[in-house]
Amino acid sequence: MPTSMVVDICRHTLLEVLIGLVVLAYFFTRISHVVLFWIAFVLTRPFGATFGDVLTKPLDRGGLNLGTIGSSAVLAAILVVLIIYTTMKHNQVATEPEGVNEELQAG
Repeated sequence: MPTSMVVDICRHTLLEVLIGLVVLAYFFTRISHVVLFWIAFVLTRPFGATFGDVLTKPLDRGGLNLGTIGSSAVLAAILVVLIIYTTMKHNQVATEPEGVNEELQAG
């Protein structure tokens, strides 16, 4: 295995672990969500570039060979799905009777 590939694997694994730690900190600590947002933002910048590379690189170089139009379509589809999901989730919370959220948090 070429050295550059090993370095790439280590770098990506480190990013994934760090992002996982931010997610855990969000749910299990009292660290400011604004601080966690900016940490996640900084960490995901390289992740987004790597994901874009995977979508556009040729198959023989470990990519999916979708090209720029194909990768843009995949990313747009992911964005639309996430927007629909969060909208549905927001509407679900907004239509719950008053007191339900407080009872869940207290319980």
